[in-house]
Amino acid sequence: MEKDNTTIIETAKDILLDLFERMLGDANDVKLGEYLYKNHIVINIISDTYSSLIIGQQGENIIAIELMLNQILKTKLGDWQDVRIDVGYYRQKRVKSLEKLARDVVSKVRVLQKPIRLDPMPSFDRKVIHEIVSEFEDLETYSEGPQKDRRLIVTTR
Repeated sequence: MEKDNTTIIETAKDILLDLFERMLGDANDVKLGEYLYKNHIVINIISDTYSSLIIGQQGENIIAIELMLNQILKTKLGDWQDVRIDVGYYRQKRVKSLEKLARDVVSKVRVLQKPIRLDPMPSFDRKVIHEIVSEFEDLETYSEGPQKDRRLIVTTR
């Protein structure tokens, strides 16, 4: 049974506030908002004190919190919701940066006519670049390497 967005958002916010109370001891500085991105509910966390801690290195903590949130939502609401987490619009800004990187790499690959290997990046970042490159019929992407060092290669077809 599909839940309405209001129920999902309010449940997600309650879970996150409880989680931050337990993790941080005090979540008074944590404010939660929401927005929609490509049909996904995104809970945006605003905190002057804890933003960098919540984001983690290369967004690793966001990914972990997001997974935990969705597992708890599944338990409470009965099905997987795929709610995304952002912190101070970090991911929104990151997506714009990755979109620019993807378009720059597309241009380079077309000019050089040889594959370009990007630096290792989290799966969220690789997915954003893959989605952009997939818009170009003459190019393709693939990933290689172990999880922590996984990187994207952009090449001609």
